[in-house]
Amino acid sequence: MNTYPLAQTLEIIANTPQALLYLSGTNCGVCHAMKPRVQALAATHALTVLEINVREQTEAAAVFEVLTIPAVLLYAHGKEYHRQARFIDLQALEKQIKQPPLEHTDYAEIFK
Repeated sequence: MNTYPLAQTLEIIANTPQALLYLSGTNCGVCHAMKPRVQALAATHALTVLEINVREQTEAAAVFEVLTIPAVLLYAHGKEYHRQARFIDLQALEKQIKQPPLEHTDYAEIFK
């Protein structure tokens, strides 16, 4: 996982067909335990993977509206289409990775 400043992370997400953002914290045991599992899953599907430590970049929690960590956010064509926080279900995450929305998807339909 690559760690970038918040502005660069947002730029990469906006310009990547499909990306996974992993939000974690320095002293978060669950974050450290889940990280290699999420990394392996993302590598299997050749995803762009980004990480932000919300303890180091505190504004990121507000920007991504995350209240608990770890959090995994999936993006397709710059738009979020799936998120999980605290308890990460890897099977559900993989299912979402395999079925990203098309570029011209009406996102209002996804979140009904």
